[in-house]
Amino acid sequence: MITVRLKGIVVNELYDIEFSGDYVYIITEGHSGTGIKGEDLVCAGVSSLTQSYIVAVSRVLKIRQDVAQRDGFLESAVAVGRLTGESLSMLKAVIGMVVAGLREIQALSPGSIEIIYE
Repeated sequence: MITVRLKGIVVNELYDIEFSGDYVYIITEGHSGTGIKGEDLVCAGVSSLTQSYIVAVSRVLKIRQDVAQRDGFLESAVAVGRLTGESLSMLKAVIGMVVAGLREIQALSPGSIEIIYE
């Protein structure tokens, strides 16, 4: 099972995003086990969403983040306490897109992904 932890991120059913602290973290761990390594569609979907998030934050939004990555693990930490205006709004939109995608994967493949809000 893939576990996705969203720390410091509050999401309602309409995908409105709020932050509960000065940092937000998106941490992805594990493998779904729903297919052969390299051909697992759930893993590919989650990886695409989280990798796109990292690229969007760094390259599109130009927001600094700390990233840790290894096999079956990806973590992004962003200091949101200093962000204001458009940067803050755009980050919330990108996170909303990621959460919507993760929830869709979860609905289509029950038991393969767990989303935890901390």
